[in-house]
Amino acid sequence: MIDPKRKIPYNYTSADDDQIIEHLFGSTFLEKIKSLETKKATGRSSRLLHRFLGDLFIIQRNPFLFQELVEHPFQRKRLFTEFENDFKTIEENANHETVFEVLAICKEALRALCKQIKSVISDQHRILQQLGPVIGKKNIYFDPFNITAHTTDATDWRRFSPIAILRPDREDQVP
Repeated sequence: MIDPKRKIPYNYTSADDDQIIEHLFGSTFLEKIKSLETKKATGRSSRLLHRFLGDLFIIQRNPFLFQELVEHPFQRKRLFTEFENDFKTIEENANHETVFEVLAICKEALRALCKQIKSVISDQHRILQQLGPVIGKKNIYFDPFNITAHTTDATDWRRFSPIAILRPDREDQVP
């Protein structure tokens, strides 16, 4: 049974929708969303928007899904095209200026995600090019299993994800 208070689909976190939205975009954005909730006619645009917010949240929080987008350009293009089509549908049905403001923020978030993914692809390529000849490409790991296993230095509760994990198999590769 779907919780009627939840609009973000597949939100299996302990955070409620408002917390997720505020985490992603801040309290001003959340206020805009709440003001639009009272003006909706069919709710279709609201469902599309909340689906995007949920997807954005889960992509940012789940290194396995993020790496999937890094490694698979076809899936990434398909997902981003779906987001853009949803934005177009929302825009076509918009009848309030706040909708356009919210969409502009969401579109910027999508551009930032795209830029982040391209940056990771570039970083991974550069690491392979520069360190591959030294340590061996088979000893360089970008997969989420290795990355999450090394996400903290164990000194405190901070969480910092490395770009890559290097596992030299010979002593002369270490320097």
